[in-house]
Amino acid sequence: MILTGQKILKIKIFKDKSQKEEENCPLCEQNKLTFYDSLHAALAMLYDSKIVSTDDKYDSVVGVIRIDPYSLT
Repeated sequence: MILTGQKILKIKIFKDKSQKEEENCPLCEQNKLTFYDSLHAALAMLYDSKIVSTDDKYDSVVGVIRIDPYSLT
């Protein structure tokens, strides 16, 4: 339990069942992305398919549109 102000929050912590973050990560395997880069790409796909990044590895991800922040100025 965590006490915040006058509220008590009941938070469960689950044990990580995976052995490696990269296991069962199709975006990692298909696009040669790290786990965290694939997470950013997947989140972009869930929202508006756009990601603001200077990293051109997102250009190879089908369904993601990379916006270079330097092009915004």
